[in-house]
Amino acid sequence: MKQIFLACLIFLTTFPTIGCGYFHPGTGNGNLPPKHCTVINGFCNQTDIPTGEPSDPSVAPTTKDTATLYQLFNYGRLLLATEPIPFLDGTTKPPIPGCMNVQPDGMAVIAVPQTQLHDCLSEKDYEKYTAPGATPAFCYGYTVVQSVLVYGNEDYCAEGSCWRNFYEMQNYMLSQPECGGNNSDR
Repeated sequence: MKQIFLACLIFLTTFPTIGCGYFHPGTGNGNLPPKHCTVINGFCNQTDIPTGEPSDPSVAPTTKDTATLYQLFNYGRLLLATEPIPFLDGTTKPPIPGCMNVQPDGMAVIAVPQTQLHDCLSEKDYEKYTAPGATPAFCYGYTVVQSVLVYGNEDYCAEGSCWRNFYEMQNYMLSQPECGGNNSDR
């Protein structure tokens, strides 16, 4: 189960005031938009960034205009396969080369609009999270998050920040047999 929280550690060190998480079926999904798309090139894409191709580069995207879902997926996969994997308790696990074999296999990436923040925030807090320069976020239950992985393969990300959302993809990868997972939570 420690593997599931790898991406949160990476994310929380970058954005310490916003949460992220992995939620199991049955915990509810707040007011997340429904998944309603066709799988193309391995992804069910409901974002404003292109899906891309499996051959897209394995480098961190630098701007929204150049990012693709495959670039994010390939970059997350490369990090898991070649870098030590940190855990919340401060320990690390050696890289897992098998992670390079994981495929998106119908993974949904769904953008959640900022207006959804009204569901869990006061007007004052809403203004703080939607002010110019604020990190995009949304409500999951009563928690403000930038992204969340639901049902094992539905990656919800705040509209405007999906272009840098590889950490929930890594949570998905870590649940796959090729990357040391056993799919027991799917």
